[in-house]
Amino acid sequence: MHDLGTLGGQDVTAQLRTQGMNMVQVVGRSVTASGATQAVLWTVTAVLPDPVDPLDAIAAAIEAASLPTGNERGLFATLDAASQQISRGNHAAATQLVQALINQVEALVRSARLSAEPGQAIIDAAQAAIAALG
Repeated sequence: MHDLGTLGGQDVTAQLRTQGMNMVQVVGRSVTASGATQAVLWTVTAVLPDPVDPLDAIAAAIEAASLPTGNERGLFATLDAASQQISRGNHAAATQLVQALINQVEALVRSARLSAEPGQAIIDAAQAAIAALG
């Protein structure tokens, strides 16, 4: 870990800017007591987990639930739509679709077409996906 120090001075400003999905910049300036302006730019690149991966856990939970074909197809259609939204970079829409999948699973459990335990496994995987999507 490196100490990046502080800007110091009387008039200090800093901004956080995102530069793509994995890069963040902190841009700042300060005016010292003598009137000199100092500038700083830090660029941080992070390797973030692929947000599509949590959808794989949902798919595995759906397959393990041994649902009737029509119900399984409906869940996979919602999951595929979420995956397409992620591919387009539209995480908000993907999150809404995963939430819709949770609603579908809850309806299947309420109607006794899916037992509680595998239903909860799907919901847990879906909630992890929502958390990963931010």
